[in-house]
Amino acid sequence: MWFYWLLFACSLAQEANWPNLSDRADQALRAERDIAMDIPIDQHTPFGISANRLIFDIQGYSTDALGTLKTALNVGINAVMLDVYWNEYTGRWQLCPAPIPQGATNNRSETVLVSWKGSTYKCQPSFGDMDVYATLRDYLRLLNTNSQANVIQLVLNLKLILNDTVVIRLNLTNSSSLVTGPAPTSISPGMVVYLPEYMELGNSSLSDPLLSLSSFLFLPSELDMTSPLNSTVAYDDEYPSQQDFLYSLYKRAFVTAVTDEYRNSSNGYNVTVADAKTIFFYGQNNFTLNHTGEDVLQECHDRRLGPYDPNYYNNRVLESKFRMLIDSNNNRFTPEIAHQALQCGYMPILNASVYPLLNRTNLTGEYTGRVLNNFIPYAYWAWAPFEPDNSFSNTTRLSLDFAEMRPRDDDHDDDDDDYDVGYDDDPDWQQTAVSQVAEKCVVMKRKGWAVENCYNKYRLACKHKNNAFEWTLSHDISLYFSTDQPDCPKNYKFSVPHLSTEQLALQNFLNSSSVVYPVWIDMNDITILGCFVDGGPYAECPYKKAVTTSNLIRLVAPSAVVAVVILILIFFERFFLLTPIHTNRRRHWKRTINQHYKKNDYEGVPS
Repeated sequence: MWFYWLLFACSLAQEANWPNLSDRADQALRAERDIAMDIPIDQHTPFGISANRLIFDIQGYSTDALGTLKTALNVGINAVMLDVYWNEYTGRWQLCPAPIPQGATNNRSETVLVSWKGSTYKCQPSFGDMDVYATLRDYLRLLNTNSQANVIQLVLNLKLILNDTVVIRLNLTNSSSLVTGPAPTSISPGMVVYLPEYMELGNSSLSDPLLSLSSFLFLPSELDMTSPLNSTVAYDDEYPSQQDFLYSLYKRAFVTAVTDEYRNSSNGYNVTVADAKTIFFYGQNNFTLNHTGEDVLQECHDRRLGPYDPNYYNNRVLESKFRMLIDSNNNRFTPEIAHQALQCGYMPILNASVYPLLNRTNLTGEYTGRVLNNFIPYAYWAWAPFEPDNSFSNTTRLSLDFAEMRPRDDDHDDDDDDYDVGYDDDPDWQQTAVSQVAEKCVVMKRKGWAVENCYNKYRLACKHKNNAFEWTLSHDISLYFSTDQPDCPKNYKFSVPHLSTEQLALQNFLNSSSVVYPVWIDMNDITILGCFVDGGPYAECPYKKAVTTSNLIRLVAPSAVVAVVILILIFFERFFLLTPIHTNRRRHWKRTINQHYKKNDYEGVPS
């Protein structure tokens, strides 16, 4: 196990442009996962990428690119879209977007250049979707622990290689280039046209290669055999909760399929019974699929700023499942727009061919890392960008000049989220602590969760006990350390959003109520640094026990008492206690010798 972690760390050291696997990113991911344990998996919104656009199109469709895929998973990508092509020429599913001519190479482990419909790809004939699934399986095995387990969604984007072209071989000296395209209207000198013959690559079945994921895979056929143990009032129980998915069913991944392009021809693929029992098809299950060219994010923005209606969110989670938003070259995600999609309850998929990189658009081996480095700080539905940030946790504000006590400007835009310490306090909404600091408690701001000083006083976000989308605020401001005392209205309790849609409802409520100050939510890392938990200021971290002075005394005291008693007994035995058996032994032998002398009637040593 340690060998694999060491090997992984070494590989990261060589990828200078990959996102830093900081404690902050790990804390953000784990906090999001843990707070959503009671939410059904069909409502989760992970951050996703297209493996084709960000990896294989750049590095080639070969086993050499699998290391980049594994690293992407390790930095927090929990959804991967994979374009899989139905090749009408061969009647098989393959990863390479182009058919590979028979004469391209005699070595199927060799990477060749293949041109197809105006594009050129680097493809290794022996490389297929099974290699990708094996990489995913190895990743799931490596992180198959309670603290690291997560739900991975694999999205198959089913596409078609249409049988409408021929191969043209250019008969040039010392040239072996192969070009594919429609049949020419006339034959030029030096050109030969013949019927295409392509390598039979991949698999004839769509679902059979997925069996390599073995027991990790959750299947549609298992829906009728399982039911969530911790279903909630707001959500239906068609799909298991994340808690049951990970720790009762012991699953780690599921597969969905989008588009039906493969059906658009007479030689298309027919979905089999085995496919339907293995893959969740979006069209057949009424899942929600949108593209960035649509107005869903604008509608969400208007909803967030509009009148507050909890019933809208109740209906939304019942009527829409596995909401996915895919971008394109014409409407690319920026980090800010991807974050907005997450907070609107969509799973964003980076699917554009190129993303701007600080005036660098050349595609190199560093490209994937550079893109993710830009997006990862925005890849969480719960947290504001670059949070959690407790950088002030070891600094007492008393040591700062008051003139230097500036607001925490996380996004550097001087918006209403930022304010001078104490300068803009309103006794009805906020009281900023100056003499005490403990940056270990979480507030809700306009762009998501943020770490704040627990000694500040804010209103509390209160959720209705029977409706996860109905929010209000406490009557008074209070320290976070006082949040264990009832302060919410009747039938409400101090809480935290467990889902992106719940957070959207809370933001809608705050905006409609014209609340411009932060509000406390039930999330903190008071007991263990970096372990964010709900349950009030004294909630314990499930992964590590806090060792306070009193706890340490309770742990050490029994052993210390026993040790002292043993030392005392040893001291008394050594200096004060005569062992009876030793004393009796000397008297016994003395009496025996005297009796022997008397019986034999002599004294001293006989001559």
